[in-house]
Amino acid sequence: MRKIDLKELIEILIKEHELILKGLKEVENKINENKLEEALKILEEIFQILKIHILDEESTLMKEIYKKANQEEISQVVEIFSMHRKIYYTIESFVSKKKIKKEALKEIMSIVEDHTKKEHEKVYSLISPSNNPNGLYV
Repeated sequence: MRKIDLKELIEILIKEHELILKGLKEVENKINENKLEEALKILEEIFQILKIHILDEESTLMKEIYKKANQEEISQVVEIFSMHRKIYYTIESFVSKKKIKKEALKEIMSIVEDHTKKEHEKVYSLISPSNNPNGLYV
C-alpha cells in the first residue's frame, strides 16, 4: 500500500488502468504473433502492478468511501471491487501456468475495460473533485 496523498494516488491508479489495458492489448498481439514468452513477460509486469493497485483501491480508497459515502454508494463500490478477484486470479493463472488461452484473455480484457469504466464513473467520482465537483475528496 502506497503512503501518498489521496489525489496523487488516484492519478497513479488512473495511469495504471491505462497501463494495464495497453499491456493486455500488447499481450493479445504477442499471442497472435505466436510470441508466448514475450506475452508472459508482459503479463508478469501487469500482475506486479495489479497486486499493489488492488491493495490501494480496496484499502485506501475504501476507507475514504466508508467515511463519507451513503450505503447505496458503498454497496456499488463493493460490487465494483468484487471484480478484482476475477481479474487477479485469471492473470495469476496465466502467469503461474505459463499458458494463456485466447478466449480467457479476451474475456479478461473485456472485464478489465468494463471494470475500469465503472471505477472511473462510480468510485473515483466519489472521491476526486476532478472527476466530480461534488466528490468526497477534501
